[in-house]
Amino acid sequence: MAISKILFFLLALCIWRGKCDVLYKRVGDEVSMKCGLDSSKQSTLVDWTFEDKFLLGTGKGGTVRKGNSHIVAKASIDGNALKVSKLETRDTGVYSCRQSGKRYTLRVVSVFVHPGPVLVQSSNAELHCDVTQEPNTAVRWQRPNGEEYSEKTQVIHLKSVTLRDAGQWTCEVTEELKPRVTLTVVVDLYTTAVNVSEGDDIKLPCSLPPSVSQRVVGAKWKADHLPTVSFPTLKNTGDKGLHWNSEDLSKVNFTTGKLSTNFDVTLKNVERRDAGVFVCRVEFEGEVSLSVETTLTVIDKPSGGDSISNPQSEITKIIGKILEMAVPSICGPADSPDRALLKLKKLKRCVDDAEASLSSTVSSQDIFPCPPDKLSHSQDTEFAHSIAPENNIESLERKKLNLQIKLLEIQNELYALQLKALKNSQFRKKNRMAICKILLFLLALCIWRGKCDVLYKRVGDEVSMKCGLDSSKQSTLVDWTFEDKLLLGTNKGGTVRKGNSHIVAKASIDGNALKVSKLETRDTGVYSCRQSGKRYTLRVVSVFVHPGPVLVQSSNAELHCDVTQEPNTAVRWQRPNGEEYSEKTQVIHLKSVTLRDAGQWTCKVTEELKPRVTLTVVVDLYTTAVNVSEGDDIKLPCSLPPSVSQRVVGAKWKADHLPTVSFPTLKNTGDKGLHWNSEDLSKVNFTTGKLSTNFDVTLKNVERRDAGVFVCRVEFEGEVSLSVETTLTVIDKPSGGKGSNKRNGKRSGVPDVLFKDVYGVQLWIWIAVGVSCVVLIGLFVVAVLLHKRNKREKQRVRKLRSMRQPLTDKDYCQCNRIVKEVELEEQARPFPVPRQHRNPRTRTAGPNHVN
Repeated sequence: MAISKILFFLLALCIWRGKCDVLYKRVGDEVSMKCGLDSSKQSTLVDWTFEDKFLLGTGKGGTVRKGNSHIVAKASIDGNALKVSKLETRDTGVYSCRQSGKRYTLRVVSVFVHPGPVLVQSSNAELHCDVTQEPNTAVRWQRPNGEEYSEKTQVIHLKSVTLRDAGQWTCEVTEELKPRVTLTVVVDLYTTAVNVSEGDDIKLPCSLPPSVSQRVVGAKWKADHLPTVSFPTLKNTGDKGLHWNSEDLSKVNFTTGKLSTNFDVTLKNVERRDAGVFVCRVEFEGEVSLSVETTLTVIDKPSGGDSISNPQSEITKIIGKILEMAVPSICGPADSPDRALLKLKKLKRCVDDAEASLSSTVSSQDIFPCPPDKLSHSQDTEFAHSIAPENNIESLERKKLNLQIKLLEIQNELYALQLKALKNSQFRKKNRMAICKILLFLLALCIWRGKCDVLYKRVGDEVSMKCGLDSSKQSTLVDWTFEDKLLLGTNKGGTVRKGNSHIVAKASIDGNALKVSKLETRDTGVYSCRQSGKRYTLRVVSVFVHPGPVLVQSSNAELHCDVTQEPNTAVRWQRPNGEEYSEKTQVIHLKSVTLRDAGQWTCKVTEELKPRVTLTVVVDLYTTAVNVSEGDDIKLPCSLPPSVSQRVVGAKWKADHLPTVSFPTLKNTGDKGLHWNSEDLSKVNFTTGKLSTNFDVTLKNVERRDAGVFVCRVEFEGEVSLSVETTLTVIDKPSGGKGSNKRNGKRSGVPDVLFKDVYGVQLWIWIAVGVSCVVLIGLFVVAVLLHKRNKREKQRVRKLRSMRQPLTDKDYCQCNRIVKEVELEEQARPFPVPRQHRNPRTRTAGPNHVN
């Protein structure tokens, strides 16, 4: 009872003094902890400690004293408050201010998806909301649709994920901390139907979104209608990576180098019997796969070789191809119409040049919409320094223009050849000029009608596109198409018509506006409203880190801000410290990342769209120094943060002072996964099962010569590794022989599990506190029961006292007379006897009575 009272008293004192503050922060956040000194003590020394070891302090003169902790590099003191930025899971622990005695328990929360944020449909996923050093703390999960998830554990297991599971999941740790994690589900590979003329070669497209987190283990092409045609097989090995495994085939060409996400193959010398369906199947870790079908159509070659039999239809095809390339680049982003107007002016100059030109040859410059505008004076000066002075002005201008259109000549080459074929078929310059005029007219109409709106959205966002109908037409039919195929439509009666696109499941019509939620990269394309002719070009932006958001120090990283179907669009990157990155490409390559690169990177696509991606850099493995008594066993700790994205390929323990001691080697194979590869060793014990992030080994029967430094080295994909040192100290056994054998200060007669650390306190202390609480609760229950029993007894006594005693008959004599006599006596009672005739014995004699 006394122990329980003391425990409760100390707890109340702790709360009253404010020393039990627990702070929950997310990885990458900043925390500020106040010392709580009075204003009169602001000028005194301030010392902050971490886990009772000196961290940071200031003197009266403003000098700063630093400890040896890894936190020192990112910690600072503001007044008497301690600030720690870019939090990591290893920053979890107890921070205290020596002067005031104020203590804070910091818990760093890491939220991530294992094996990664972008998974293949039907895969298994683990959503983590890890509260460091509090694995049993309950958290609340919320689905992307707002529903609460049934389980309240820090790790939830999703079996066979679907599009319903995709989106932002929220983990509510406290009312203030509700971190989110995005899960993207990929349901298809990328491909398109292809057409080819008989006798030509054709590429069969099959590619994977680059952000998929799962590891590709194989792939295969198949065509059931061509049983005799052999296709290569995709393999993933440690030395060659992802590559096609086959000799050169007579019918199929393939890339011989290392692959990443593109698994195209080329079919050579196509025949009419080759037409049909080709299936590309890609397999991933976890025994899941994706398949996609592409249809090959074989068409006849045009008669006459290079000549064109139907020039008018060929003009139509060329205009269509030019528009496919020109319209997206001419229209540009919806918020910058000046680019479209500039292109329109250049195209007008193209028409004027075509009318004035009498040349019979056709080059790529004839197809380019127009020469660029005149450059600035500084650019002219730079160009002039690189040109010989004897060149005339006309040749200088021509060279200048050639340099400016050099990047576009490859794309224009196809159209130049087609226009040359038209020229050989007796088409004159006026026909080529007509193409420019048609393009000019269509572009002007496009800009005038506002059909070139380009929308940029991030993966997982929602987009709304208005049809633009007048208010008087609200009751008419509304049909929305995607890539000129019906997507969704409404009738006058309110019935909804649906197409066959994958977008139908997440699209809806509100009034005459089309809304699409949970956007994916494959949703990129042209959406149009048939009634108004309004067209939108949607570009879905995916932002991610390859190979993952949590990387080991010195690894190479790729930060992606992929604008689907616009790989050359320039974006601006901003570092976590606010500095602008020099390159303006969609993919930036970071070599040998450090803590300076860690944090939130911002990709500015437009003024409205600035998605962010977080890069976390791990610099150390987890370990602690250990003490052991001679003759006992001791575990050497070495573990990895569970959120690291890179694949572990091996690990090894080493002790230079013990050259004769053999340690096991960690291997990662497809059948066994991550496991120790060694027979049972005489000196070292290890786990024989499958491992994940814990690489501890146990040293048996420790001797004094075993004391020293042990090194744990873990190797990752990409030829990077992390090493950590743990120091083993061997202490003497206390005297007393068998009765006093100890290990790490623990008696041998007591089970070792009682001395295991649980939340920073040994287990036996928790058990003692628990037993004390149980005894206290038992005594409290007994006291309550006794009190109630006494209360009932008192009420019973009071009740008996308040009740009157009932009068009962007392029979002093019995009468044997019959009932009739009794009745007669009752009817005729005799007169009372006079007093003097009564029995004298019944009377009391007076004082003068004489017998």
